[in-house]
Amino acid sequence: MATTASNDPGARTSSFSSGGVTASLVLFALLVADVALVRFETAVLATAAMAIGVFWLAGAAGFQIGHAWKRPEAGSGLKLELFLVLGLAGFTVARGIVAFRVHDFSASAIEAHAEAARLYDLAYAAFLLAAELVLWRAPFLSRAFHVLGARPQLLLATAFAAMIAAGTLALCLPWFVREVHHVSLIDSLFTMTSAVCVTGLAVNDIGTHYTLFGQVVILLGIQAGGIGIMTLGAAALALGRDTALRTQARYARVHETQSLRELRSIVRTVIGSTLVIELAGTLLLAWLWHDDVGLQGRSILWLAAFHTISAFCNAGFALFPDSLARFAGDPATQGVIMALIVLGGLGFPVYLELFRRARERIAAWRGPDSVVCRRLGLEARVVLVTTAILLAGGAVVFAALEWGRAFESLAPVERAFSALFTSVTARTAGFATVDIGTMRSTTWIVIMVLMWVGASPSSTGGGIKTSAAAVLFATFVGELRGHLPRLGQRTVGDTTIRRAVVVALLSLAAFALVTVGLTLTEDLPPLPLAFEAMSALTTTGLSTGITSSVTDAGRVLLVLAMFTGRLGPVTLALAIGGARRREPYRMPAQELQVW
Repeated sequence: MATTASNDPGARTSSFSSGGVTASLVLFALLVADVALVRFETAVLATAAMAIGVFWLAGAAGFQIGHAWKRPEAGSGLKLELFLVLGLAGFTVARGIVAFRVHDFSASAIEAHAEAARLYDLAYAAFLLAAELVLWRAPFLSRAFHVLGARPQLLLATAFAAMIAAGTLALCLPWFVREVHHVSLIDSLFTMTSAVCVTGLAVNDIGTHYTLFGQVVILLGIQAGGIGIMTLGAAALALGRDTALRTQARYARVHETQSLRELRSIVRTVIGSTLVIELAGTLLLAWLWHDDVGLQGRSILWLAAFHTISAFCNAGFALFPDSLARFAGDPATQGVIMALIVLGGLGFPVYLELFRRARERIAAWRGPDSVVCRRLGLEARVVLVTTAILLAGGAVVFAALEWGRAFESLAPVERAFSALFTSVTARTAGFATVDIGTMRSTTWIVIMVLMWVGASPSSTGGGIKTSAAAVLFATFVGELRGHLPRLGQRTVGDTTIRRAVVVALLSLAAFALVTVGLTLTEDLPPLPLAFEAMSALTTTGLSTGITSSVTDAGRVLLVLAMFTGRLGPVTLALAIGGARRREPYRMPAQELQVW
């Protein structure tokens, strides 16, 4: 472990004494022995050494904090040091709990807890190594933070990955799962990725597998992933007054806004509308469920808050093992959930446009001679019309296909509501009032199309977005009729068409790759695997019932699919490949025969 022999912060890289090297090697040796043997004796020795390491590094971190306290640029590094020390302490306590819990148990009990024990040892070793690097290499970290701040797309990907990693490790701790011997790194990674990416796919029942603390961690991941970690970062920048204009301008471009003023308006709209809608949804669901006999003995307010946030963020996580099947005959609950899903999927720019129009209407009503009421902008109209067409068309198709099949046990009114609910939830929400696995293969294909389109831009949902689908359709119609693509009596710009085509092609390419990968790792029929791949990439969360039977390799592939789908293929490509550059020249145009 690192020791600090000088008061000069620049001397940290040379302060790694022979005693520190020896102590670190002994600690790592004990961890390796505990991982290999998983015995009570090695566990006690490893836990004691882990505790000593925590105190040692806490002292070293405290020394660094004391010298860097007056340096504002060191803030990110200090927060990282504190996080790593807290992580080390948490895994130390967790390893001790597992060690003493199985002290008097049989060999089979020890083996049942072995995965958790090894996970805590390895996680501690990783945190220890990271803490050592942080203490030694502050200049390297400063450069890394500078690069992230200069590239918002890369910061977005890093922020999502960091939150997934932190939540994954948290879900592995004893306080977050009901049974420690059920701890699984792959399952925790899958669940937390699904939460942060607001997908809803789960390999374990959230309500029974995780404690209240674990459910809170999942809900925090849903909330942060739903409104967007980048939006939270943009809020700190756009609403602040001491941030460089160049940095604010980068975030404005990421959110596709024309000015910093518009970025601030969107951020305020995101935060304000999220709080208002989620509070209203929580109160409505709590009022509807307060006398439900099946929910007696459970916190109605917690259930209402969890499902409200999950619905508004289009996550699809439920605390019931059958999702929302118990409410198949409850039109009121379905109506609230559907309203939350639609509101979350419309997109925050549409809210901003509607709020502006409402203010103008109110002002015109008070003084009609001084106010001009503008019509909704083209983007808002395209989103609203496309959403309405998809919801209504999907409901009619599902009713026609499943009226006498999946909906057969329901009353006529309940069948209509279930058809509409399925159409709404297929737009990246992931809730289900009927078993998707009992539906026709034709219905699965229709759901996959709706999942592929998804929600609207700057919303909590996934997919290629309704506006992109509308642009592609307008391009198709325009080419058939021999005129330029038109939407709302406006010609669609070439840049918009190219972006829509790129998004669609990248989405289809990713879908093909994930589907092929799943067919190689899983021994299951191709159509359910394709359905699972589309659900993960579009962050929908609907499943035909095969999620829990997917192998670890398949789950890792789905994790990558969810991560890619939430970031968006274009954003991910920009994060990895760097910023786009304008070419100072243009090649001569040449027409090619394509039919």
